[in-house]
Amino acid sequence: MKRLISFFTSRIFWIQLGLAALLVFLLVGLTGWRLSRYTQHNQEVSVPDLSAKSLEEVADALNALSLRYEVYDTIAFSADFQPFAVREQNPKPFEKVKSNRKIYLVINRGDYERIALPEVIQSTERNARTKLATLGLKVNDSAEYIDAIGRNMVYEVRLGKAPVQTGALLGQNDVLTLVLGNGKDSIE
Repeated sequence: MKRLISFFTSRIFWIQLGLAALLVFLLVGLTGWRLSRYTQHNQEVSVPDLSAKSLEEVADALNALSLRYEVYDTIAFSADFQPFAVREQNPKPFEKVKSNRKIYLVINRGDYERIALPEVIQSTERNARTKLATLGLKVNDSAEYIDAIGRNMVYEVRLGKAPVQTGALLGQNDVLTLVLGNGKDSIE
């Protein structure tokens, strides 16, 4: 035990402990200095507002700031934006980022999505309206009625005055009219 105490009180122990502390201090300091240079600490760029801009304008604006972009998603068409214009971005406008950062964009589609008309003939009005609304198709509140025995059963779907066949591609802004039976037998 006496030997152990004398080792910790010896001059060699304290010199080696000081050298080890100096070495650790230098390693931590050099690593911190190198990391701050590598990560470009305190060198930030403000992200521009890219909303409603075309991809060409986006590319020019981001190249000038040494930023990159990636189209993350193309969501449904909105008449509020030009086709293929930026609708959302991440990071948000005016946030601070490092140079060479990737900006993720959500752009507007080129046109309304085309949707195939599902099979609604010989189904009830309620089921047909639900099925069409689920797909994003618009249906007139008022329906046309014909003499047919199936009361409120769908006999035809029209776009304007023209009948539409099952599977026909329709735009989301097209308004459909259901032709329903009135419950009266047409043979009478």
